[in-house]
Amino acid sequence: MSSSAETRHIYLMQKTSCIDQEPRRERVPTFSIRCYEPKDYHVVRQMFKCCCLELVMPGFRWSLRQPASIALFLVCGSISYALTYSLWYVILAATVLAAVMYYACWRIFTDFMKLKLQTEMGNIEKYYIKPPGSCFWVAEADGKVIGTIAVKRLPEHQEACELFRMFVQHKFRRCGLAKKLLETAFEFAKDYGYKTCHVQTNITQVPAVYMYKKMGFQQYGKCHLIGSCLTFLTQISDLRLKKTI
Repeated sequence: MSSSAETRHIYLMQKTSCIDQEPRRERVPTFSIRCYEPKDYHVVRQMFKCCCLELVMPGFRWSLRQPASIALFLVCGSISYALTYSLWYVILAATVLAAVMYYACWRIFTDFMKLKLQTEMGNIEKYYIKPPGSCFWVAEADGKVIGTIAVKRLPEHQEACELFRMFVQHKFRRCGLAKKLLETAFEFAKDYGYKTCHVQTNITQVPAVYMYKKMGFQQYGKCHLIGSCLTFLTQISDLRLKKTI
């Protein structure tokens, strides 16, 4: 092989190698946002169920990292070892405690899901369409619902609204859809004369909290999903945030 041919061969090999190493970009979906229609009822409810159940594992991992949980594991392990002098019983105690914490997280989110399915998500038009100053939107891609968001007036504040049911299917996240849904809700709120917008989101949803704060929301309080030993054990709570429109 001549030197010039060899040079071209090496160049082509390097170029092909560089192309193969380039990260493949997934196609950004084309989506549209419209008002909720009765035909969306079952799909929206199913999406709500899936999104609630998705919170169980992140909530469990978040709970395990809390100082109170770490202290509880250390105390249980120390007592088990002091009583049995066996590392196997220490491991068993830690496993049982972890299982109890996972069950507590599962109960918190499934109880919340069941409650909402029996009330507002059981009659979306009654809770989010008919009341003045309220609206419910769905995002579509290829004819399928992939996201939702809703706005309602706060009962105690005529010039304040609250965001509800901000959900995006997992495979359509990180493509700007959540931002577009929020902008749609903000535009509606401005047109309706609202001065502030509130939202309540779970403390374990770190990406969601970051997104809200990036969009101008500021935290002003906390609240528990269920006032019981479940929240005491897991330390899971909801954050209250608000934004001036």
